[in-house]
Amino acid sequence: MIDPYKEQLNQIITLSLSILDELGDVFDEETKEPKLEHNEKLIEKSKVRDQLIKLAFTDIHLQKYQAHQKLIDEIKELDQKISDKAQENKLAVKNSLISFKKNQKAVKSYKKY
Repeated sequence: MIDPYKEQLNQIITLSLSILDELGDVFDEETKEPKLEHNEKLIEKSKVRDQLIKLAFTDIHLQKYQAHQKLIDEIKELDQKISDKAQENKLAVKNSLISFKKNQKAVKSYKKY
C-alpha cells in the first residue's frame, strides 16, 4: 500500500534537490554574470515546494511525523542547503554588482578626458 504522506515528502525532497541544482547554475561560466532566465524556474519551483510543505506540515499529519522522521530530517537538511546556497549566490550577485558599478565609474572617468 502506498503511503500518500510519504509520497508527498518524497516529492518535496525531489523539488528541493532540483532547486539546489538550479541554484548551482545561476551564473554564466564565461562572463560570471547571473543568468536571469533561471529566476522564473526557481520562483515557480519554490512556490510549489512551499505549498507542498504547508500541506505536509499541518495539524492533520501530526501522527505521521514520527513514522517519517528520516524523510523530514532530509527535508530540513535540504532546506538548510538551499538557504546557504541562496545566500552564497546573493553575495556573488552583490559582488558582481559592485564590480559593475566600479567599471561604470571608470568608463565615466575616461569619457571626461
